[in-house]
Amino acid sequence: MLRITRRLDSMSTGGYQGAFRYKAKEYYEEIHQRICNSYQTLNDLIGALTAVSAQQVAISDIVTDVALHTTPIIPTLLYTRMSKEGSPLLAPFLAASMQVFWANLREWVCFGTLTNDCEGSFMASIPNRGKDDKPQYDLGRVIDVHEDRVPVFLKSVSELIVDVGRTVHIIRVICGKSSFIMDRAVISSLDKFIAQTRKFLDPTDWNELKLLRALRPILESARSHALARLRSILVDDERLAAHLDSLFNVMCLGHSGFEDVLHTCLDTLRPQWNLIDILDKAQEASAVILPAGTQLDTIPHTSKKGAILPAMPDLVYGYRRKGRSSPLDLILGRATVPMKDAHGIVRPPYSVVWESVWTIAAVKHKIADTIDLLRRRISCPGPRASGDSTLTQRCTDLKECLSLLREMNAVIKAVAARASRDVSHAYRAMMSDLEAAGDLESIIKIHGGFVAAIQPTEPQPHGGARRVVVPAVYKPQPSGARAAPTTLGDLCSVAVGFCESARAFADETRVTYDERLAMLARQVSESQDRWDAAYERWAEPVWAGDES
Repeated sequence: MLRITRRLDSMSTGGYQGAFRYKAKEYYEEIHQRICNSYQTLNDLIGALTAVSAQQVAISDIVTDVALHTTPIIPTLLYTRMSKEGSPLLAPFLAASMQVFWANLREWVCFGTLTNDCEGSFMASIPNRGKDDKPQYDLGRVIDVHEDRVPVFLKSVSELIVDVGRTVHIIRVICGKSSFIMDRAVISSLDKFIAQTRKFLDPTDWNELKLLRALRPILESARSHALARLRSILVDDERLAAHLDSLFNVMCLGHSGFEDVLHTCLDTLRPQWNLIDILDKAQEASAVILPAGTQLDTIPHTSKKGAILPAMPDLVYGYRRKGRSSPLDLILGRATVPMKDAHGIVRPPYSVVWESVWTIAAVKHKIADTIDLLRRRISCPGPRASGDSTLTQRCTDLKECLSLLREMNAVIKAVAARASRDVSHAYRAMMSDLEAAGDLESIIKIHGGFVAAIQPTEPQPHGGARRVVVPAVYKPQPSGARAAPTTLGDLCSVAVGFCESARAFADETRVTYDERLAMLARQVSESQDRWDAAYERWAEPVWAGDES
């Protein structure tokens, strides 16, 4: 090292520039060898480099060479020492170091690969879990740029960077890596982001707020382009229509920013099974008022908060950052209910939900009787001046039917909340299988397995459980042949019967022009539409299309 230092000192006074450039690689190899053995030699190196700082071009060349070709330990030590001493070499060194960072970042976002990440660990390691169960976006650790070499401002916008990357990652999963070609708009936005960032690399004049104002719109533009690309793929690719429900599940559970995509695609393609509705109903069920003394079931959970779906922790964090609860909070065992388990973690009222399932039978028989009564009343002529008693009875019957409908809505919430408990396990299994999937066909097959796995369960007398698949085509049964319903499929059957009678009653009532009945008929029509929509999501094809 002393020999190298003397060479540098002697070069500070003569015409050395050509020789210095020619010998740069040889010099940095020697520097690398000695600095790895002793940190003390770094002081000598910094002193020698500072002594010849007037010759900025040559010094920048060797610093760039060191930054681009050595292991991270050398640039990290150099950066640490130079930043502490305020060396004039810091700016060119930082700019050279960041070339590696930007190259890797652009490669990952645009093409899904990394020059220094052969095992594909980049997506799996972002975000890392930090203090207080919040994600830490340590981009530098993964893409061969040490954390100390990543400027402070970059961590402020890293969340948006990862957001763009995750959006593009979902597109790759849907399309298959081999056929994936990124939209030019995304690449253009990212290149603009990199160009803008390089303008702020002067370490002597950090202006974080100004930088954030300049960069955030650019990254938001890249994200919007990627989302538009995703919408186009979901709408145009007919091969995915049959599996759109499971794709929704992947996007919803994997990324909180996909809500707008979900709602857009829901208007275009009908899913066979929409987990979003299950999660929403499960969250509604969390508001059930528990009776005094109710004990919660013992359900599997981890002692660390938010660890049921560790691969996608940013969803819940993203919701909470916006000041509202996530639908996944119920699955993760953090629903807002007035009870806590032994660990102090809030849990959903599974005991109440489980008991509520057994009320379906009684509710169903009440609805069946009411429907039969309604059909008999509907077959009567319309009300006349002398038929006031008939009109009164029909209003009473319809009010009772509406009351039972509200009760059935409560049962649906209970069933959905119970079903959501198994969804997280099926989702983890699906994500594990997706990691090994190599083409679109295997991805579709895995999605189909996930849809089958989240079918509702039927409780057995001895505590066992069996899988129950909703029939592809529902055929209404006579009221005398109905069995006590305990599954979501039976619940749909009740909904079908109610919709049929409610539609007939509403159509007949419109002819009478009676204000009281017309008001009730509108309520029935609205409820009937909700039942129809629910059944479309729970069974295929739509029951109303079956004429047999």
